[in-house]
Amino acid sequence: MVGEQTTPSIPPEWRDNTPTDGFAYFEDDQNCVILSTDDFTLSSATWWPSPKRLMVYAEKIHIAGNLKLPGRKLSLFCNTMTLGQRNTTIDVTGGNGKDGVPDTTTNDDANGSPGGELIIYIENLTSDLIPDSSKDGEPGLYLLARGGNGGAGPANTKSDVNGGKGGKGGKAGAGGK
Repeated sequence: MVGEQTTPSIPPEWRDNTPTDGFAYFEDDQNCVILSTDDFTLSSATWWPSPKRLMVYAEKIHIAGNLKLPGRKLSLFCNTMTLGQRNTTIDVTGGNGKDGVPDTTTNDDANGSPGGELIIYIENLTSDLIPDSSKDGEPGLYLLARGGNGGAGPANTKSDVNGGKGGKGGKAGAGGK
């Protein structure tokens, strides 16, 4: 039907795929897991149910472009990774709180939501993935996992009414050894 809204769902090529030597998909209450001996492309069209974590284990993962995944959980494990553009960002920053909520003590709408979680392991890390932090706009993979901003307080003259609280920052995996 024209104009009908559809709810995103797990891509049928994942869900309906019989496991092979090259690809398998598994889902439980907390995780969606992809196992691939081939290349796997992660793009803005990749969808999985929230609050589940997407875990991708692949020989090669290609990040097609910038990914904005507010508050989502993503784990990537691969031998090599490539980027679809010079500067690529994976952003799991939490959502911002609403502005102007009249009573922030009883209403959580003004509070920012927590940041998501990112875990990335690349066996053969290449220099093109590591930005030079001393220079803005350097090529590389940028990871953001911040809490969302709290909303601004209401426009009134009460001195005891504050804006919302910022969300907690996201979780990042431990560094390599």
